[in-house]
Amino acid sequence: MKTTVLAILDGFGYSNNINGNAIQKADTKTLDYLFEEYPHSLLSASEESVGLPIGQMGNSEVGHLNIGAGRIVYQPLTFINKKIYENELYKNNLMLEIINHVKKNGSKLHLMGLVSDGGVHSHIDHLFALLDVCKKNNLNNVYIHVITDGRDTLPDESLTYINKLEQKINDIGVGKIASVGGRFYAMDRDNRWDRIKKYYDTVIYGEPNQKQSINNFVENSFKNEIYDEFIEPCLLDDNGLIEDNDGIIFFNFRSDRANQILMSFANKDFDKFDVKNFNNLMVISMMPVSNCVNTRSIFKLQEINNTFGEYVSKLGYSQLRIAETEKYNHVTYFFDGNKNIDYKKETKILVPSPKVTTYDLKPEMSCNEITDILLKELNKKKHDFVILNFANCDMVGHTGNFEATIKAVETVDYNLGRIHKKVKEIGGLLIVTADHGNAEYMIDDSKDIFTAHTMNKVPLIVCDKGYKVNNGKLGDVIPSILSINNINVPSEMTGDIIIKKL
Repeated sequence: MKTTVLAILDGFGYSNNINGNAIQKADTKTLDYLFEEYPHSLLSASEESVGLPIGQMGNSEVGHLNIGAGRIVYQPLTFINKKIYENELYKNNLMLEIINHVKKNGSKLHLMGLVSDGGVHSHIDHLFALLDVCKKNNLNNVYIHVITDGRDTLPDESLTYINKLEQKINDIGVGKIASVGGRFYAMDRDNRWDRIKKYYDTVIYGEPNQKQSINNFVENSFKNEIYDEFIEPCLLDDNGLIEDNDGIIFFNFRSDRANQILMSFANKDFDKFDVKNFNNLMVISMMPVSNCVNTRSIFKLQEINNTFGEYVSKLGYSQLRIAETEKYNHVTYFFDGNKNIDYKKETKILVPSPKVTTYDLKPEMSCNEITDILLKELNKKKHDFVILNFANCDMVGHTGNFEATIKAVETVDYNLGRIHKKVKEIGGLLIVTADHGNAEYMIDDSKDIFTAHTMNKVPLIVCDKGYKVNNGKLGDVIPSILSINNINVPSEMTGDIIIKKL
């Protein structure tokens, strides 16, 4: 069979609006040609089309999960909301176990996570539900460690959520805010252990420690032009330090940015930096995290079987997954239905992301290097399927730097051109899509910088004039790819066939 290459342009949404649209402003010779020359359509990448609640934008994890599964995959946000609505959190065995652990030891319960309604890694409503459970169980010694967002929300929106949290605390009389710190530190996923250590030292040792209200601290950060994502960790209440016999609930539901900080709390053999040797510290998460973290989770999602990788491997086809560090888990773990599996006849290539503080400093990221390697792999003609991710539009878009994001788009466009040429040369088929929007909407109607994802649809381009392409959703892509390659679509893949031969 001919090689099929699926190129996923992370954060590449579709919009005709020119204002604040780095994609429209960029010089995109390749993409202009592909849209002009080949059949294309638009895919829904947010809300119920990808298993999220109405009004909820998509994200990279959700996007790759839906694409790889070939169906709508109901997401942790929707799943947890349902469990809370059905009062399952109140009677969850692990939830009751950690409450009893704290009561028995006369210790503290720490609720730690991203405090926003971004819905990508967490939701503030889940924190409120945890506080309600504590209230119902007469647990008063509860400390909240606020991780500020600014990435899946507006850059300076944290005080809105902090005020909502303080109102909740006042309403039910449970909870104290112990610390604050930006997700840049607490939620690193790229082995920048100095960032994790800075957050760890704050909540464990109280370094630094400032006795002031969280509102004052955040407002002072803003005055120094340090906004939500980058707020330096600080202990605000001496009594809120994590100590022996305490309990920690990390309430983020997405694993990739939870793993490193949880390892530092939960793993006895942790060696990335010096950590405290705790006695009887109980650490749990809202949803399962990596197997390398020694913790249990309150909830578990149903297993996703017969994903693309699993299915084509069973049929004897070969596959290549390639991405840089920032999105490698997305083309492997998430694409495979939240599983770390090496399939037979599968090649995985991880290209290191550049070591810069923020990616607007190097908007090219590792796009050129990925393409260099991919072209060599395509020359080997050994891969039936290739799954590729270009991270630039999303990761640079998140910085809010418009000019840098234009450069990121142009880098992606240039390398997509190189790939298109090579795929044609070897007689293969290139299919281009995205997982969610970002770079197409960077300035909102109030002229403020917008760094979050969008709910815009994403393109689907089939680089062959012999096909017709209909509109659809992300979960339709893989069933369609299987179909046009004359491969039976497994029953688990309930996505529609939206690519058809003429």
